[in-house]
Amino acid sequence: MNTCLKKIGWLLIPGLALLFMADPAWSQRGLRGARGGQESRQERLYVSNEPNDHPRTNYERAMQQKAETDRQFEEACAGIIDYKKIEYRSRIGDLDIPAYVFQPLEKRGPKGHAAMVWVHGGVHSNMGFSYFRFIAEAVERGYVIICPEYRGSTGYGEEFHREIDYGGYEVDDCITAYDYLKENLPHIDPERIGIMGWSHGGFITCHALFRENQTEFKCGAAIVPVTNLIFRLSYKGPSYQRSFSTQKRLQGLPFENREEYVKRSPVYHVDNLQVPILCHVATNDQDVNFVECEAMINALRAKKPYLSETKVYVDPPFGHSFSRRGDSRELKDSWERTWTFFEWNLQPNLDKSAPAVEEPREEISPLERIHQRTVFADMHAHPDQFHRANVERISREELDRYRRGLIDVVVCNVSSDAAYQGGYTKRDGTRIRRLGAGEDYTLQPGEAFDFTVDRLERVFKTIEEDEDVVLASDPRTVMRAKRRGQIALIPALEGADGLEGKISNLHQLHRQGLRLLQFVHFRANELGYIQTRPYQAGGLTDFGQEVVRECNRLGIIIDLAHAHKETTLDAVRVSEDPIIFSHTGVKKLYEGDRYLSDDEIKAIASKGGIIGIWPSSSFKNMKEMVRHIDYVKDLVGIDHVGIGSDLRGMSYVPEFGEEARFRAIAEALLDSGYSADDVGKIMGGNFFRLWQQISRN
Repeated sequence: MNTCLKKIGWLLIPGLALLFMADPAWSQRGLRGARGGQESRQERLYVSNEPNDHPRTNYERAMQQKAETDRQFEEACAGIIDYKKIEYRSRIGDLDIPAYVFQPLEKRGPKGHAAMVWVHGGVHSNMGFSYFRFIAEAVERGYVIICPEYRGSTGYGEEFHREIDYGGYEVDDCITAYDYLKENLPHIDPERIGIMGWSHGGFITCHALFRENQTEFKCGAAIVPVTNLIFRLSYKGPSYQRSFSTQKRLQGLPFENREEYVKRSPVYHVDNLQVPILCHVATNDQDVNFVECEAMINALRAKKPYLSETKVYVDPPFGHSFSRRGDSRELKDSWERTWTFFEWNLQPNLDKSAPAVEEPREEISPLERIHQRTVFADMHAHPDQFHRANVERISREELDRYRRGLIDVVVCNVSSDAAYQGGYTKRDGTRIRRLGAGEDYTLQPGEAFDFTVDRLERVFKTIEEDEDVVLASDPRTVMRAKRRGQIALIPALEGADGLEGKISNLHQLHRQGLRLLQFVHFRANELGYIQTRPYQAGGLTDFGQEVVRECNRLGIIIDLAHAHKETTLDAVRVSEDPIIFSHTGVKKLYEGDRYLSDDEIKAIASKGGIIGIWPSSSFKNMKEMVRHIDYVKDLVGIDHVGIGSDLRGMSYVPEFGEEARFRAIAEALLDSGYSADDVGKIMGGNFFRLWQQISRN
């Protein structure tokens, strides 16, 4: 009998354990009693899936705090910002969503303003007054800002708080803010609305942009975004998990509701992105830890390199909130990049509405209208032939020619191989004759580098002396210059001979302002081989590979013009960033040394690169040049075509006229049936987009 009781006892123990687990309140009380009031490991690990067990808050206090925030907004906006608190019905149809709307006091006409939806962070939080300084700047820049207090936000009572639906209906609540703007504010252009969020708000922003057939937003910015709930819940532990597992539409952990958690994790949906996104993260983020953010950065760079602008900030002050707290260098840099990103994509200064007072307006051409919203760039030029002529600086007359040609960015090339091959004039007036193919002057160490520095000084002197010219140190500088009517000059080398095989020379030139490096010109050098006589087949050298990697790290644009096919294909393979071939043509249309095969064109485009068509002497008329552009566009797409003039800017084709007008090619493209958007891409939009991508680090 005793033996039977013992057997029954052992059988009952697992059942009692199940009872404890089935009733968490009972089990936890019992365990606490067993441990003398100490919380056991079992209690710490226990995660309920019952909505009634969802973590609670002090709802009355939260509502009081929200009322104080509203008062602060109203007081701060008085006299400078049109502020109001509104409500709209969520697309889901079950809740009214409170939202803040901030607008300029003076409104433009219909479709006159760009707008943004700003999404606050926090599993349970709200739009706090700390955002105001950024909101005020956005309004000053011409934006209308709407800040939705999506379901689960605090300060609106228990029922609204408990409706939290992380990564689900809350995304619809925020997208509905777009509907409100479109339907209620006619001065907002529905085609110029973006979305931006921080942390959990960045998570919602990603979801809004990664949905299939997303048509609302033109672009978006996700700062330190949550990216992967499956990883995040395992990384944060039970105390964090309880805020998710008890939500009505989740009711469990990832292993219990795997498909729903995958659906709610943006990192798995990057493939759906169809519009530009900016993403900034921090290596010392202790909330959305970098190990989580890094996966999103890598996914964007690998899958959507043409649409994503990403940057990793190394240990910035305040970590997770580096872009919202303090006044650090990193905060300023992040916001400057963010403003430039939105200016480029939303054009807040563009007023599409009719003028309030009808006054005579100077008519502008279709091309000038394209230029208003696009950066025009000459990817390869030698203004005033400063690279060989003995000029102190680029003349105002030459710059005026570029201005009349509507060029915003000029890549100013020093042919640094001239130190070895001659064909230039020294500062004292001595003319150094040009040697024949395969011949080189014997130089002392440092001479080629000194020659390169001397020639670049002509560009820097131009910038110092002319207030209408700026150094194009990065894409943001170019955007600011364009708004002010200035021309931006990019210092560049045509042939990296001036490096003399030393990576330290590249570092010094970069510090001085070098932002584009063409590896070879008319002679093979320490980096690689050339495509013209004297023929010498060969790929990228070991030093060339080192230079590629260092250019990627420094954000220097790599140009493979004049490079042998093997050198070009090697560089494409080694480079993590897209490259350009700044001035060339199509070998299938003209069998010449300086032209590219289909294989090379496809390889360059496969990494997001650009083929610059150049008005060579082989072109008899403008139609020939357009034909080469057509060919590249048909072979690899419109996003991989640009223009590199060479010499003083379209100096070969007679149809460009005495002015050698850069704009002539754009006019020819319009006449050939190219759309305004496509013309903008070819004339510089593609190059600028590539540079933005390269500058992300």
